[in-house]
Amino acid sequence: MWVVRMFRGAVDPIFMNTEVFLRKLKDGVPFILQAIEEGIIIYREREFWREVMGIYSRVRPLYERRGRDWVRVRSSL
Repeated sequence: MWVVRMFRGAVDPIFMNTEVFLRKLKDGVPFILQAIEEGIIIYREREFWREVMGIYSRVRPLYERRGRDWVRVRSSL
């Protein structure tokens, strides 16, 4: 597969459709929060990214990053 060879060893690409990504973001999955925070999203459409950042701005304040850990500090805003 071309994509796997493109990133050989440096990164393990994770592919998911938009519905799965948005669900994981709304659920506050640390992997997704960290990917957005660190800017390691490889491909994004402009409108989709606006939606993602809107959700992220509501979900992110619920979590505190302590080193490599993500700790939920609030149940809701």
